[in-house]
Amino acid sequence: MPVVALLTLAEVAKLLRRSTLTIYRWTRDRKMPQPIRISGRPLWRAADLEAFIARGAAGSESIESAVRR
Repeated sequence: MPVVALLTLAEVAKLLRRSTLTIYRWTRDRKMPQPIRISGRPLWRAADLEAFIARGAAGSESIESAVRR
């Protein structure tokens, strides 16, 4: 079974250099990949966010460098 990297709201906000409120708004408005929920907690698939960034979203850096900080 492949391992799927998941990012928290705080990690996504840092990655995209946006506030958590903006991430909630973009999610609500379907402007970005939708999270999955585990125990009610929103988590985003790293691969979905990589594709989102590759399409030119938010002027962001790579997931690896943002999460390492």
